[in-house]
Amino acid sequence: MTSAGPPIRTLFADAKTNSGIATAWIKWFQALPTSIAAAEVPAGAINGINQVYTLAKGPNPPAALLLFMSGHLQRQGVGVEYTLAGATITMAVAPGIGAWLLAWYLC
Repeated sequence: MTSAGPPIRTLFADAKTNSGIATAWIKWFQALPTSIAAAEVPAGAINGINQVYTLAKGPNPPAALLLFMSGHLQRQGVGVEYTLAGATITMAVAPGIGAWLLAWYLC
């Protein structure tokens, strides 16, 4: 098997010759979210009227949110199932009584 480049440990061990690459990797790793929220139930009444729900934290990046309503993945964006502003979810249509919401996201 051939390698596309030096192993990661080589990039970091030899920072003088690979300083640009090593710096880029370090910045990339530092930019990763620090935690994952799994199977979080967003706060808010599910009563067929309420359309606004709140997460414990804002997803980072916002597109990292996977929101399920009664087991069905919901699409994020204007004109589809929900929009997201920070930690606030606004459903296009209020979930009916008996529905449930679960969220998975990077934060």
